[in-house]
Amino acid sequence: MQTIKINNLHKNLSDSFNLIVNDLNLEVGKIYGLVGPNGAGKTTLMKCLCGLLRPDDGMFEIDDEKVEVADSKILSQVGTNFVNSDSLKGFSLEDIYNDHVFYYGLNNLITIEKLLDEVGLSVNKKMKFNTMSLGMKQRFLLGLSTVHNPSLVLLDEPFNGLDPDGVDLFIENVRSLSKGRVLIVSSHVLRDMETFLDDVIFIERGKVLKAKPMHEIRNEYKEGLKDYYDEQKRKRD
Repeated sequence: MQTIKINNLHKNLSDSFNLIVNDLNLEVGKIYGLVGPNGAGKTTLMKCLCGLLRPDDGMFEIDDEKVEVADSKILSQVGTNFVNSDSLKGFSLEDIYNDHVFYYGLNNLITIEKLLDEVGLSVNKKMKFNTMSLGMKQRFLLGLSTVHNPSLVLLDEPFNGLDPDGVDLFIENVRSLSKGRVLIVSSHVLRDMETFLDDVIFIERGKVLKAKPMHEIRNEYKEGLKDYYDEQKRKRD
């Protein structure tokens, strides 16, 4: 089984906050839930992994190749949904797709028609992004984040504002797009997350725990992920 290894990642944001990640091994084909209280460092970690924040130190190992976390080469290996939807107003889905392809310098990739089909969107590629529902936008951006075939995909609070039907459709897309890559999903919606996660990574005050299998959490805790989350918080208060 191939893995993505994150070692000695360190980011100092203030005198009271240091993000530290040591020996975090992530298996390709798995979906990980990144959970923790507000201000724990979830978004900071994700932004460090995709280059939106420059870590002070750290190393990736992807497919047995070492890459510095701050190296620009990491961009081709990571897909994200860190997109301000307001910035896409007025653009068609085709416009957004073409910009993505140009940015990554992609050739011989799936067409936009294939992308829309993969995420279950029966819409015209000329459709304006801002005319879609929130759930449709989330699914489109999820598909777009995997167009360049990244090894790692980071999804930050993807369920915000989705109705139950939208959540179900999004989870279905997440499962299908996790094949052959690592997905890390950060969310406060624990009930939805525990239905599709393979492992859980808990983070608080910048400290990241070793990933724990979701099936073990279900067996050990009556209320599943919620009980596990509450116990980890109590231990660190």
